[in-house]
Amino acid sequence: MIEAADSGGQPGVLKIFQTAEKVLGYDLRPLFLRGPQEKLDETVHCQPAVVVASLSALEAYKQDRNPEVGVADTPPSWRG
Repeated sequence: MIEAADSGGQPGVLKIFQTAEKVLGYDLRPLFLRGPQEKLDETVHCQPAVVVASLSALEAYKQDRNPEVGVADTPPSWRG
């Protein structure tokens, strides 16, 4: 999923990671892809990673079902 986002296959997923980077002040993608696992296991990284991974999975699912609609394009007032 992350590799697909980086290659342009899942633009909504990439947008979620880019937004997370702005909010967190660091990029989660290298941590997801290369670790180290010990750093990802730290609460400060693990909790945001779970949220970003969950949103990314939902976005990928929605994009696969209907490429015209995705979480990243949904108006904020419509998000849960």
